[in-house]
Amino acid sequence: MVLAYPHTQCCNHPYLFHNTEPTIDNPQQALKLMLEASGKLELLDKMLLKLHENGHRVLIFSQMKRVLDILEDYMYYRFVSTWRE
Repeated sequence: MVLAYPHTQCCNHPYLFHNTEPTIDNPQQALKLMLEASGKLELLDKMLLKLHENGHRVLIFSQMKRVLDILEDYMYYRFVSTWRE
């Protein structure tokens, strides 16, 4: 394993580490915790809300599948339609 890889995970989102994501049944509370855990996701949330208001569509690429899993959860909590291949 590359020595810097855990640092990359931590910079993207702390939920990338094993067993760090809390299990919460309330979607609004889960979204709040998810956004508070990562500054990058919080910034992305602000940008996506503004773009969504104006009718823009967004395409997101990532080399890490687990980052896409987190983004998929985020989209589900925000009630935005997603399509993933």
